[in-house]
Amino acid sequence: KDETLEYKRQLAALGDKVTYQERLNALAQQADKFAQQQRAKRAAIDAKSRGLTDRQAEREATEQRLKEQYGDNPLALNN
Repeated sequence: KDETLEYKRQLAALGDKVTYQERLNALAQQADKFAQQQRAKRAAIDAKSRGLTDRQAEREATEQRLKEQYGDNPLALNN
C-alpha cells in the first residue's frame, strides 16, 4: 500500500513538472512572437523615417516578419 501511494505521488509530481514545462513553453512562444512583432514595427518606423510611403513601410515590415519566421528555410523566401 505504501509503495502504491509513493508511486502515485511520483506520478503527480511528474505531472506537475509536465504542466509547468508546457506553461513555460507557451510563455516562451508568446515572448518570441511579441519580440518579432516589435522588430517588425521598428522596421516600419525606420522605413518611414527614411521617407518611404506607408505602403512601402508596411511591405518592409511584412518582409521583416517573413524573414524572421522563415529565415531558417532559404527556399521559402524565393519568388
